[in-house]
Amino acid sequence: MILTFDCPHCHSMNRSNLVGSDEAICCSACSQTIERKRGSIQDSRLVWCVVCGTEDMYIQKDFPHRLGLTVVGLGIVLSSVAWWRYKYPLALGILVATPALDFLLYYVVGDATICYRCLAQYRANTSNRNPTNLQLVSRNSCSALFGFMPSSSLG
Repeated sequence: MILTFDCPHCHSMNRSNLVGSDEAICCSACSQTIERKRGSIQDSRLVWCVVCGTEDMYIQKDFPHRLGLTVVGLGIVLSSVAWWRYKYPLALGILVATPALDFLLYYVVGDATICYRCLAQYRANTSNRNPTNLQLVSRNSCSALFGFMPSSSLG
């Protein structure tokens, strides 16, 4: 399992290959060690976040957004040029092929598990988490920004 996280001390981006052991993670920029939470990985499954210890995580596609936007942007430009040159079937073919290519790339790419609190990303894991829950996003954003969780927003 590959972990991508921001160091809590120097806020630099780090990448670490996690094995089943509970050894500490070392920051590549400041050499500070981050103690892994005991039992966070059990039977090659992610139970809670290795960095901050929360159980609140969600799954999202590990799709490079720039690639998706580039494919769509090129499709728009190429179809506009074909339309401008009066090649209507080619323009419509490009407009049909562009989202088909984008969907194909989307479904080929695997999933990543993201921690709500510290935004650590776990790739190549066998976690069974849910899609994004906006209530958890709000709760963890408030607690990270202000140091408390407003009780009125969760009901």
